Amino acid sequence: MVERPGQVRVDEPDEDHELAKRDYELKVAGFWLTLVWRLQYRKADQWKRAEFLANEMKEFFDDPDVRNVLTMIDWGQRRVDLFHSPDANTTKYPEVTRALQVSALLPHTILVSNGGSDCE
Repeated sequence: MVERPGQVRVDEPDEDHELAKRDYELKVAGFWLTLVWRLQYRKADQWKRAEFLANEMKEFFDDPDVRNVLTMIDWGQRRVDLFHSPDANTTKYPEVTRALQVSALLPHTILVSNGGSDCE
């Protein structure tokens, strides 16, 4: 084939075209790699959050005071080991009733006639 000025040979690939094609392929591959990485990162992050929450809940419910509170909520009247005594005799534990719980949760300003220590 005879080359003329301004004419490109068909059987030889254009170097600029090849560079543009390679650049496009690298960008597409980079996009997909970034997408896959972000999905894996998000999944791992969700797993870490769930694991953290599970550990916090386990630690919370292992607390003896929390167990006492849950016992008081679940039962209307029951003897509860409020002071964590080593004695296993439940008859020595104070008896907690719903009325006692309600009065314990009332604000002190209602219980004291002079308004308690709050400034009004």
